[in-house]
Amino acid sequence: MKVALIDLGTNSARLFIYRMRADGQWLKLRKLKEMVRLGDDLFRSNSLSEEACERTVKVFELFAAQMNLDEPDLVVAYATSAMRTATNADVLRTAIYERTGILIETISGNREAQLIAKGVCAVIELPEEPLIFVDIGGGSTEISIAHGSEIQESKSLELGAGRNQQLFLKTVPPVTNKKGCGVEALRRHVQETLVSQFPDPLEVKLAIGTSGSIRAINRIYSKRTHSNYEFKQSVLAQLIEEMTPLTREELLQLPKLEEKRVDLILAGSVILDECLSYFGAKRVYVSSVALKDGMLAEIKDQI
Repeated sequence: MKVALIDLGTNSARLFIYRMRADGQWLKLRKLKEMVRLGDDLFRSNSLSEEACERTVKVFELFAAQMNLDEPDLVVAYATSAMRTATNADVLRTAIYERTGILIETISGNREAQLIAKGVCAVIELPEEPLIFVDIGGGSTEISIAHGSEIQESKSLELGAGRNQQLFLKTVPPVTNKKGCGVEALRRHVQETLVSQFPDPLEVKLAIGTSGSIRAINRIYSKRTHSNYEFKQSVLAQLIEEMTPLTREELLQLPKLEEKRVDLILAGSVILDECLSYFGAKRVYVSSVALKDGMLAEIKDQI
């Protein structure tokens, strides 16, 4: 069985082609990733720009051409936070379908959180202890509470790095002279959101971190400490203090920070720092698990 998975996010669109082997494991045949930047100014206007829509449709034309060559038996295409937010999401969904034949399903935030958690449990051998899973995207952050591989609760919060850069930090470095903006305003917003969604937080020692934002933080950290898969909250707090006054050019001097992450790294770091503090986690184990791993696990369950 050959499957095609499409993940349309706030910043990028991804196409994966997998084949199920005789032993029931998935073999990755292809991965395409293209920047679509659906989130450009979205969280201030609640509307997708014409330019972002056209970029996205062209990427889906590329995906459709590739799928015509790979001939998958099943195509599953999910959209997440940007399409949940945009008031004109149906315009883009219709344009993609009319020009490529690909039908996009916009999944709820909580379903996104559940799928990411399912992927974590399918891929990682988890310790039998209380855990949180944290995935910081461009438009939302997905958090799951677990004991080992037993998921107790999964929620999506409107705390994405791109969303909160636009709404709170505004510029690089962040604004400091506007009421309701800046790093401290973002911290308060994250704290208030966590209290409203998780009023009785489970106390944990370890967080499982997924998403590009968390992997970017880890790359900066690992260059300094040579620890490839784990970092401490105490170091994250130091990194935030160090990054806050930096210009774009200065941020680009940080180890292995990609240019596309320059506008997002501080907001993502603050969101993660507050999540760790709220649940008491002192360490983050960093994983490459993503939405597609939950999609694969779900397909396997249904075969």
